[in-house]
Amino acid sequence: MTVLECALPRCSHQFTHSKHYNPYCSEYCHTIHHEKIPVGGSWPKLERKCNWCNHQYPITYAMAQDANVAFCCRECSFAAQGLRKYYCLMLILKLNPEGITAQDIAPKGEQHGCPMNFSKAAMRLRTLIARKLVVYETSTHNTYPQRVYYINPEIEHLPLQESMTVLDSMRKTTRRDKVRQRRADDNAYCR
Repeated sequence: MTVLECALPRCSHQFTHSKHYNPYCSEYCHTIHHEKIPVGGSWPKLERKCNWCNHQYPITYAMAQDANVAFCCRECSFAAQGLRKYYCLMLILKLNPEGITAQDIAPKGEQHGCPMNFSKAAMRLRTLIARKLVVYETSTHNTYPQRVYYINPEIEHLPLQESMTVLDSMRKTTRRDKVRQRRADDNAYCR
């Protein structure tokens, strides 16, 4: 496995791979470089939108290096985890507004914590098309026609939290949700 060093001159963080921000180690360093934010004596705080609810929250250099800063709070993280497979697909489509094929989506799934092959990606995309979250067009740039997928233009401005409510029936309920509900019931009984 190749160890890379962040391309931001002030950052000396080493990493084995970067999900979307090569040659930078994190979204933070990528943003600092591309928005040309001056880095003086200390690292500046940046504003970031939550991947789930679009709420603005501050991130620092230390947060970007130590933890996943994709969500503003634990509740958003837990809500997205319940629909993890579909959330990953929607996030990949959101990061590729020019459109992307199922063959290109499959390798990106592992980068988002949801490994999949071509057939699983295509199957999940069919579900999202049926729920009117994703649209496609057929491209003939190659020797055979391929579908290029996009987020439905009617919902692309909405946060994923709102647009993915049509998938609530598919939400995986986990043991964690059951424990939380039991604690809430116990607390309500004690009062």
